[in-house]
Amino acid sequence: MGKYKDTPRYNVISMRVSDDERKELHNIASQYSLSISDMMRQAMDVYTRYHEPESVGRRLG
Repeated sequence: MGKYKDTPRYNVISMRVSDDERKELHNIASQYSLSISDMMRQAMDVYTRYHEPESVGRRLG
């Protein structure tokens, strides 16, 4: 039987990275015993805590 999750995640966001970037992501995630997905979730959380939403729009476009 499948594993029950309290907060299932149905949305997928993907991006392309170089071989070197992939290796670096893997190395960092391994260092902290995280999956790359969990590490990227943490990175996104840190980024959003320290960047105001209105300033992000001005810098991106």
